Amino acid sequence: MNYRELNEHVDPHTVGADVCAHKLREWQQQGEDAAILDLQRAYLQIRVEKLLWPYQTVKIKGTRYCLTRLGFGLNVASNIMTAIMQVIRRQDEDVQQVISSYIYDIYVNESLMPAQMVKEHFESFGLMCKEAERLLDGTKVLGLRVSSSADGLHWGRGGDVLEVPTSVTHLCVFSICAKLVGHFPVCGWLWVAVAAIKRRATSMSTGWDDELRDPALRKMLEEPLTRVSEDDPVRGKWCVDKSEFTVWVDASSLALGVALAVNGSIGEDACWLRPENDARHINLAELDATVRGINLALQWQASPTNRYRATLTETIEEYNLVVDMTLVQSCQNRADWLTRVPRRWLDLPKEMEEPAPVNCAAVGHRFKPDHVADVHCQSGLPGVNRTLYFARLVDPCVSREEVESVVGSCETCKSIDPAPARWKKGKLSIKNNWDRLAVDVTHHNGGDFLTMIDCGPSRFALWRPLRPQDAAAVVRELESFFLERGSPSEILTHNGTAFDSGQFKQFINGWDVRLQFRCVHVLSRNGIVERNHRTLKTIAARKECTVPEALYWYNVTPKDDVSPSTALAEALHWDYVRAKGLEASPLPEPEATRDSIKVGDVVWIKNPRGKCTTRYGTGYVTEVINPQAVRIDGVPRHVRDLRSASQAQPPLGDESETSSSTSEPSFWYTPASSDDNSTEISSLRFTDPQTADGSSTEDEAPCLPLRRNT
Repeated sequence: MNYRELNEHVDPHTVGADVCAHKLREWQQQGEDAAILDLQRAYLQIRVEKLLWPYQTVKIKGTRYCLTRLGFGLNVASNIMTAIMQVIRRQDEDVQQVISSYIYDIYVNESLMPAQMVKEHFESFGLMCKEAERLLDGTKVLGLRVSSSADGLHWGRGGDVLEVPTSVTHLCVFSICAKLVGHFPVCGWLWVAVAAIKRRATSMSTGWDDELRDPALRKMLEEPLTRVSEDDPVRGKWCVDKSEFTVWVDASSLALGVALAVNGSIGEDACWLRPENDARHINLAELDATVRGINLALQWQASPTNRYRATLTETIEEYNLVVDMTLVQSCQNRADWLTRVPRRWLDLPKEMEEPAPVNCAAVGHRFKPDHVADVHCQSGLPGVNRTLYFARLVDPCVSREEVESVVGSCETCKSIDPAPARWKKGKLSIKNNWDRLAVDVTHHNGGDFLTMIDCGPSRFALWRPLRPQDAAAVVRELESFFLERGSPSEILTHNGTAFDSGQFKQFINGWDVRLQFRCVHVLSRNGIVERNHRTLKTIAARKECTVPEALYWYNVTPKDDVSPSTALAEALHWDYVRAKGLEASPLPEPEATRDSIKVGDVVWIKNPRGKCTTRYGTGYVTEVINPQAVRIDGVPRHVRDLRSASQAQPPLGDESETSSSTSEPSFWYTPASSDDNSTEISSLRFTDPQTADGSSTEDEAPCLPLRRNT
């Protein structure tokens, strides 16, 4: 029956109507032990008041009949059925707790009550139900085919996918697209593909019954249908635990994509095409996708939200959400395929390949390139888009490729303020340290400096005063530096006369170093050293210090501002660089020495030139250097030459027995290693206890380096 005329006079008031997607979210959180009840001849069980019979009549063979039951074509039929189901539910509190209905489908949680009892409850009010179908046995739930497997319940598409008909109309395209995605929670790449197809169909027709003769559109329809028949993305796990969600979002120039993952499985996804003239930055688009993703997560608890960053922050605070945002690569983003379509779809022309005939009084033949060039010149030599506009005023069949060819070959356009050109981007930085050295000459406070900086990860820099600024001075400084530290593989410098001279090139060739010059008037070609100039000059100006001190602070500053190991100097030199005047020594505290010798102890001291019968002298421990060495009265001594005086009980009052009373010169040494078994002696000192004036103070001679080989 056709209810169109009647529906025009009935206001359905669908604001409070249930939404299929909301019911699916609610039912997916009920668990596996559930069943579905369906009414028999659902609408035909609802009787219509006799006063309303005249409004539902049909004439068959000259006889008028009144429909005494509720017709499903009435726009308020679903609302009436929903209201009846709610009234019956409220008649029993136990039943109300275990069921959830959508129009005439009843979802029963059998872990709380058997489905048979719910069926008997509805039949007691005159609504007959079919036999209950348990989810574990396999059934359909709101158009989704639910089946059981080894890892739980899964859902998939409930019907077959149609084929593309011979005649494609605007209405036909939207019908196929609706059947592809429907109300399914997860559709994957189908979302963006269907949206792109709808956009192309809408751009070609405004009437629902208009036939679309675009071969490209037909191919766009056939491709998703073929892929769906082979690998349908419409599927997922039925049971969803809403305790923790992972929201995957992505944005591209085409669309915004959101995927909601629960325990590693996608529970719901969505896609929104961006407007064709959308000029927003990609970061704003990603922020919009993030807000939509959180909105989607909150819909599982029926909580609406708003948009953008301030709203995002307020939403997180209002609902006490625990949000952890992570930046991932596109290949790892599970929402990435929601924002992409095949590249060939984007390359399709906006116009149909078989354009409809145009009724105009223009020329009867195709434009030649010379004619397009004339239009280009007469219209003021504009760009491609405007030239195409003026050319199509004369001939609507002119293609964009023809216009691009004419504009691209126009010498006037190329010689006067041409459009920006594209080139392959390069990188000044390299992976290995000291392979490429950026060299330049800069001026600061009236002085010239030769600057060098490593283009590798270290970014270690050196500045040398340059007097005078000529090739000989540059060669002298670089050669001194190469002899000390080695030569790089490549030098990147500017086009100054000092670097372009024969003397400099001869020097470079002698070290077998490749020389690269930056382009004229392009400072960014040697951008690493230029940036270093600015940084050091800024440090020197702010701190009011010399260039060497500014260079020092630059080289010892950690690259990450936190870890000392990332300091520039450490990449090429030391394990650790201390900041001058700001950091204490990183050496560990000295460990306990042999026999636990401590500061202030009195010890026996061996005379290196004494015999086996010579008595040891005595002294006080003034400092513990390390486990092998201590200072005795300010003089370093090895612990193997010391004995605790408390054990030997020395006669401290007898000066004739101390080492200071002997007139013989003595020798002492300090090992270069902390290992007691070391075979290397780093220094030997000579001491003469008797000075010229007869005093007993020690006068130490210079250290003599020695080495003992075993």
